[in-house]
Amino acid sequence: MITLSLKDSRKIRMLIAMDGNDLKGFSEQADISYSYFISILSGKYNPSVRTANKIASTLGEEMTDLFDIESSDKEKVT
Repeated sequence: MITLSLKDSRKIRMLIAMDGNDLKGFSEQADISYSYFISILSGKYNPSVRTANKIASTLGEEMTDLFDIESSDKEKVT
């Protein structure tokens, strides 16, 4: 099993703002529920690989630049 965790929510917030967007607009653009997206940014939930990929691709970033990736044996995959 793979677990993803957000590296830095401030970086994502900054990238969204630099695109002239707000969090709600970004979540709509990335096709992610706004409440789920906020929960990811606050660290309440870890995203699925699919959701992390949506966030990264919408921002034009690599997933590994925004998320730490760990395998089931707790080994980092960066």
